[in-house]
Amino acid sequence: MSAASAKYDALARRYDRRWSFYIRESIRRTLEHVALQPGQTLLDVGCGTGRLLAEVSTREPGAILIGVDPSANMLEAARSRVPSTVRLLPGTAEVIPVDSGAVDWLVSTSVFHYVQDPFAARREFRRVLRPGGTLVLTDWSTDFPTMRAQARWSKATETAVRHVYSAMELQALLVAGGFDVTVDTYKISWYWGLMTVRAVRG
Repeated sequence: MSAASAKYDALARRYDRRWSFYIRESIRRTLEHVALQPGQTLLDVGCGTGRLLAEVSTREPGAILIGVDPSANMLEAARSRVPSTVRLLPGTAEVIPVDSGAVDWLVSTSVFHYVQDPFAARREFRRVLRPGGTLVLTDWSTDFPTMRAQARWSKATETAVRHVYSAMELQALLVAGGFDVTVDTYKISWYWGLMTVRAVRG
């Protein structure tokens, strides 16, 4: 079990209560960049307790929804929240158990700073997306001083955290992988500074 999986297995029961505001706002800002249509497939990598998938299932009941997460306890919490038609699978950003070219929209919120091999994750994102499919990735952004401090603290206290990116770093990583990228940086509170990347697979 990875350090991130162990952390979120332990947090699963209280995760939604502890981070309610952060989860709500990060999901809201992520979904502002998603234009899901009936019959399209949306994959949530690092789906956690299924909050985003539950929201999407209400907005677009005709869509095909898949969630992937390495934490068994988070997946169990998600199963109690989302419709039975939503597929929930164990997996990581580096190894996504989904067929190549099967996904129209790939979303991921507050996960990428835990990804141990960003190049493998980039390959997997590109593999599962159909040509013209879109990645929408929200995460912390070190463009904000508070988040640079958070990054230092998290890396010093959590073995699971690999790297917290700036907008320029994440954009460069995805462009090099064949994505057409735009980045929006913003704050959801005085402290939390985030970015949402919209990356179209070429």
